[in-house]
Amino acid sequence: MKNQKSTMTTQALLVTTLLSAFLSWFLVHFEFFPIFAIACIFWSLSMLVLLGKEKRSRLDYFYFFSTSVLSFFLIYRANILLSFINIWTIIYVGGLWMSQDSTVLSLVGTILAPVMAFVRVLAVPFSPGHTVFPIQKEHTTKDHEKSYTWLISVFAAAAVVIVITPFLVSANPLFARFIDWLLKTINILRYLPKIDNEFIAVNSFRVVLFIIFAAMLPRVFLLGSVNNDEKENSDEHQGVLPFSLVLAKAAAACILIVFFVTQAALYFSSPATLIAMGLTQSQYAREVFGQLIIVATIILFLLYADRQKNTRSRMLTWVLIFQVLFLIVMAVKSDVDYTLLHGFTEKRLWGYALTIWLIGVFILYAKAYLRDLKYARILFPTVVMSVCLLITIHVINFDMLIANVLPPTVNNQIDERYISEHSRDSGSRRRLTLALYNDLANSQVKGVTPADLGEKGWALWQHLDVISYLKNKYGQKRFPYWAFHIAEYMEYLSIKDLNDEQMRSFIESHNLLPAQPVELIQINEQ
Repeated sequence: MKNQKSTMTTQALLVTTLLSAFLSWFLVHFEFFPIFAIACIFWSLSMLVLLGKEKRSRLDYFYFFSTSVLSFFLIYRANILLSFINIWTIIYVGGLWMSQDSTVLSLVGTILAPVMAFVRVLAVPFSPGHTVFPIQKEHTTKDHEKSYTWLISVFAAAAVVIVITPFLVSANPLFARFIDWLLKTINILRYLPKIDNEFIAVNSFRVVLFIIFAAMLPRVFLLGSVNNDEKENSDEHQGVLPFSLVLAKAAAACILIVFFVTQAALYFSSPATLIAMGLTQSQYAREVFGQLIIVATIILFLLYADRQKNTRSRMLTWVLIFQVLFLIVMAVKSDVDYTLLHGFTEKRLWGYALTIWLIGVFILYAKAYLRDLKYARILFPTVVMSVCLLITIHVINFDMLIANVLPPTVNNQIDERYISEHSRDSGSRRRLTLALYNDLANSQVKGVTPADLGEKGWALWQHLDVISYLKNKYGQKRFPYWAFHIAEYMEYLSIKDLNDEQMRSFIESHNLLPAQPVELIQINEQ
């Protein structure tokens, strides 16, 4: 049985080495962003952490499920902001997985999870003779040790040759002739790409990444076998400040009462009254939402930092909880009112998501406060709620809502240009492009001037730019597998037969692209 364990570990070492070589080659390409390669790296790290665990708990499967699903959506949704949030969420969730083995989290440990995980991985001993490493000397045959040493030596030698040879070739003509003669002699020159500056840069990056991956991936795999000696924090005194926050909570409660009274007066104000105060309806809705959310967040941290248990403090805490929930409802109302008038935008939809997250956090806090639980126990449920909310956002698809459900409007007309800039995941690029082109073509027949067409020319041009990008990316002979994106490829299949050059010529010949975009009277975004 011991020999079997040794053999399995040797195979795992071989797999991590080959995986390091594959990922370093797969990731480094100068053409197109390697989103598919990044997703593969995240999934590979998650799989290594899971397989390296000696005992797997439901917590491990939750982290693995979260990182795997978010990695899939990384190549399924094309929205840039959503992808950015996705990447950071995967990093943080993975950091929590590798740095802490409990559902009782500390605030500092949660915030610094990626850093703590990186430090913990570096601290994993990695040598064939170390007692932590499964391939121990007393359980390992000489053949296994020789195989391991030989494998590392071969990769190290190959890395050195690949890196230094191109530099020596460019520095010495005689050496370049010798290398050229050698390649021709062994008849493999035709299988090698042309050695130029780009070739040197790409493969140098790949070698560096291979060294990093080869050093880190075995440690990630072994992380589960290393005992975490960190004891679970009781959190009984965590966050207790050397002064009381009762006065601060009382002041916040009084300020909110005054605010509610003045806010009620504003809700019943007419548009003329708002203009007299220097506010437009859109500006009012946007500022009210942003400011109320900031206030709610500040009060949340104020409540979290306070650990006073006397009657007066507890009463003020409950008053602030209900006031903040009411504050969030007011913020949502301002967003809903403006959405019903002017449609969805990305900022408004993210505003809804943020308010849902804040409401969830306050409910978790109220539950912990009511049951007198340790506050560290609400951090993991907050992580679970955040992951579920992000997955829900992926499923709902904001771009689809913007383009197809409740399009944004400006001056009582659909804002075609905004839709063209926020429709990467809508699945409606072909329909929107043809509709705009036909509309512009019909307007020429009817004699409509370019000034009356507003932003339609710009919107169509934006769609055509995206179509050209998709054709350039997926229509070439060399398929960009490292940057493959499901949403983009599906959109490419739907638009690949469109003649975008003909549409561009039509726009230019009829002067349908103004020198500057038309200024919008209504502020569209919140």
